[in-house]
Amino acid sequence: MYKCEDQMFEVDILMGALTSVVERAEEVIKGEMKPKDLGGKFYKCVEMLYGGDMFEIVTKDHQRVLHVIVSQLKQKLRHVTAARENLKSVWKQIIEKFSTKQRGPTAQESQLNVDKYRLCRF
Repeated sequence: MYKCEDQMFEVDILMGALTSVVERAEEVIKGEMKPKDLGGKFYKCVEMLYGGDMFEIVTKDHQRVLHVIVSQLKQKLRHVTAARENLKSVWKQIIEKFSTKQRGPTAQESQLNVDKYRLCRF
C-alpha cells in the first residue's frame, strides 16, 4: 500500500515538474523570460533526458535548442501521463484490496456496536 502511494506521489511530482518546465521554456521562447530565469528544475529535467551538462548549450544558443528540448519534454509528459493512466487501475485494485483487509472483522464489530447503540437509544 505504501509503495503504491509513493509511486502515485512520485508520478504526480514528475508531472508537475514537467508541466512547469515546459511552461517556463515556452515563456523563454516567446521572449517573456530570460534563459537564466529557467532555474534548476529545468536543467534537472533536461539532464534526465539528455544527460551531461546542458546549461552551457542552452545559455549559448537557447533560441535554437529550446524548441527541440520543449518537444522532448512534452513527449516525456505525454509518456508519463499515459503511464499514470495505465497504473491507475493497478493502484485502484491495490487500494481496494488494502481497504477490504482494513475493514475486515473490526468493521463488522464496530457496526454491531452501532446497532446496539441504536437499539439502546430508541
